Amino acid sequence: MRGTNLRGAFCVLIATLAHKKLHYGLPLIADVRVQERMNLKSFIQEEKEKLISQLSQYLSQNISNEEIQSHVNKVFDAWERMEIDNLAYQEGEKEFWCSLWAIQHLASEDHWQEGVTQKDLGFLLSVLKGKSVLPESFEGRRP
Repeated sequence: MRGTNLRGAFCVLIATLAHKKLHYGLPLIADVRVQERMNLKSFIQEEKEKLISQLSQYLSQNISNEEIQSHVNKVFDAWERMEIDNLAYQEGEKEFWCSLWAIQHLASEDHWQEGVTQKDLGFLLSVLKGKSVLPESFEGRRP
């Protein structure tokens, strides 16, 4: 009986602390989810702005295939360090990932010579800037 009372008192204490958000610096589950959402949103927004800049420079031939590929790899590495757990896709996120995957595939001398790179990545740059809409048939999944 005594153990039951302590367990009940502990549950009341936890519920009270959760309600008042007095969790002594330890994030509650709900707080962690909000933080993850904010981290995801800011990650996508910040990286999208960098990607627009890098892609613009690449299409203007101011940076090389290797440099744009290196940028994409850095984004993928940064993503791997994120602690995001099955959150819904953010606005503009599918366009962001689609662009990264396309760059990884198309940023090569062969594709550049064929004119495929400029056409396809130019369109995706327009999508990233909000001037065009990504067709539903295009995939934009997280790594």
